Amino acid sequence: MISALRHLFCVVILLLGSSLFACQFDGGGPGRLGGDAAPPLADQASLELHVDLSSDGPSDGPRDLLGAEEIGADHSGADLRLDQPDITDLGPDLGHDLPPVIPSITTSALSEALVASRVPCVYPDGSAGGNEIPIVDRATLAFFDGSVSLAGADPATITWAGPSPWVTIFYDPNTCGEERPGDNDWSAAGFLIRGAWIDKGELHLAPGTTAADINLFDTNSSGVWQEEFAAPDDSLLANYPQLVAPVTKAKQEILRLGLP
Repeated sequence: MISALRHLFCVVILLLGSSLFACQFDGGGPGRLGGDAAPPLADQASLELHVDLSSDGPSDGPRDLLGAEEIGADHSGADLRLDQPDITDLGPDLGHDLPPVIPSITTSALSEALVASRVPCVYPDGSAGGNEIPIVDRATLAFFDGSVSLAGADPATITWAGPSPWVTIFYDPNTCGEERPGDNDWSAAGFLIRGAWIDKGELHLAPGTTAADINLFDTNSSGVWQEEFAAPDDSLLANYPQLVAPVTKAKQEILRLGLP
């Protein structure tokens, strides 16, 4: 009897123990129905992954495993550098926009140029002399305000000269044979230049000045008008073959020294 009771007690104990064990094993069940238990491991991993990927700080976790540093790498810096303007191209090229420097002519520079110049000898009848001659007899020359000469000039010359400024260059020309009909030695002649001016004793030519703006006329050593010689535009200079080359060369030297 006693033995039977002990056996029954052990069975009851075993049944109760199994029930308690079952309750502990299934304890997560109530949590899935709204209890306070933690979410399953799969949900925890998802939560941790979400937190790590949204973090601004460094991480050695799932972010690195997914290659987030490569996927989210910021290459915009390189792109912006490619799009930046070249500052060397900004602004105007001042070297091409500056006005040209207007040269000045000194009496000594022009005198040296005229003395050094040579032209073929041509006689008044147009025949060639077969040698070269200097275009001036003397190195002496001077600059005068053109108004000194125009004060007594012919109306045609005044019209040709137009508005001021003007400059007169006195010099002593040279030719083969007589320098002008009826006068073997023409010791003083002048060039009247329109659009020219004198500053501090030096001659300046207006930009664009040509030989057509330089008129040969007869003057004295003070630049005072004597007479027009070959028309205001020198169109009659061809009537004096001995003068064509020397006068043309003298004009070329004036332009060479006085233009940029």
